[in-house]
Amino acid sequence: MTKKTRRAAARRLAATSALVLWLGQSLPAAAELSELLLGCRHDPDDRILTLVCDRVEREAGMVAADAGYRVTLSVGKPVMPQHPAADARTLDIQVTGTRPGSQFGTKRIEALLSGSYAADPAGGWESELTAEGAPRDLVHPIADALLTRIAVFLATNPAD
Repeated sequence: MTKKTRRAAARRLAATSALVLWLGQSLPAAAELSELLLGCRHDPDDRILTLVCDRVEREAGMVAADAGYRVTLSVGKPVMPQHPAADARTLDIQVTGTRPGSQFGTKRIEALLSGSYAADPAGGWESELTAEGAPRDLVHPIADALLTRIAVFLATNPAD
């Protein structure tokens, strides 16, 4: 597969993913899904962290739908509504990173995921992630890892 073919395939996949996400959110069955309030906070001046959070926010709907949830994005830290559905959840992802001296320097990215359950307000869920490497090489592995952690959080039982 040539570089041009891979690029075209990636564009088609992105367009198809966006269409599936839009269709999934517009179907009546989506109203039956439980709610996940999701926030991905980062330094908006850090391009790498912005790319990570943009991808996580864009693809979280598909991950959540697989677990029976629909995603509502939060600006800032997500807060559980006053009268949530019993199975509602919140997940706050805070991503930070160092600023290497050059685009080829080593960047360290840390992410803290903090989840809460409407069914068990006293309980919570946390996960941490740390990675180092060339800044542009970290975007997709970090986003993939965060999407996997979202799936893990949605699969947890609040009583555990």
